Amino acid sequence: MDEFPTLKQMVKTTHKTEYPTIAPNNTANSAADKIVFVTGGGSGIGFATARAFAIAGAKAIIIVARRVETLKEKAAQLAAELPSTKVLTFPLDISNEDAVNKVFAEVRDRLSADIDVVVLSAATMMIGVPAMQYSTKQLYDAFGTNVIGNINVVRAFLSTIDPKSPESKTRKIILDISTHSSYERYPMQAMYGASKLAFTHFVRHIGAEYARTGLRIHSYHPGGILTDATRVGGLDEDSYAWDDVSLPAGLATWLASPAAAFLNGRFILSNWDVDELAALKDTFEADEDFGRIVLKIKPKP
Repeated sequence: MDEFPTLKQMVKTTHKTEYPTIAPNNTANSAADKIVFVTGGGSGIGFATARAFAIAGAKAIIIVARRVETLKEKAAQLAAELPSTKVLTFPLDISNEDAVNKVFAEVRDRLSADIDVVVLSAATMMIGVPAMQYSTKQLYDAFGTNVIGNINVVRAFLSTIDPKSPESKTRKIILDISTHSSYERYPMQAMYGASKLAFTHFVRHIGAEYARTGLRIHSYHPGGILTDATRVGGLDEDSYAWDDVSLPAGLATWLASPAAAFLNGRFILSNWDVDELAALKDTFEADEDFGRIVLKIKPKP
């Protein structure tokens, strides 16, 4: 298998760039009362998403990434372009649990408020390698970031909520930037797809355990975006009909709005037209498995 599979579409209309319904400057997607925490926020999809929430008027944006100089550069860029949004940056390896906990504690202390939205963009990709050629260290590194690292962030994010308490209510939202290679067999993406699937399934259990609190979780494929990581995998401008990074960035602001509540716990593609998804709201509510990664079983006659 050496070709990309044809994506299965839930709606008729698909997009390759931002459009009005998901635009961060659409007042319906206002983030004016939200504090947003973005991992992998120093570049690519993560930074574009942080910027989109700033455009949407977020109260504060917290950007974490490994590279200090990149963080300084991006923070300065946001401050110059969108000065009304407070921006905090922290160098962070999310696979380090203690470091993650310290950052969350410092954010809460400095802002005297809790975080409302977590965007999980940090990832180890390493595409373009046959499944049996990954070293054990490479596998540990990928699962350490894509699974354990994300769990560390979510654990710290949810530490202020008691899922067993009937009085525990929240407006917190987890945005899980996943991948279609978590459910499709993509060539040379075994490690990335498997590790992203593992976390997306893990977070589904979190959703069930925190259901009574009002926690929302949205998993989505960001589209085909040309990033530094995909370039390292050997791809370039001519490799694919790439989507614009504004697509997943804008979608994130829409997913964090009340309009997307019916998609809680579901998996969607950024390319799918959200107005047509909204028209399927009754279907989502009637079918627990609609829009989920599940085992398909044909009933016996």
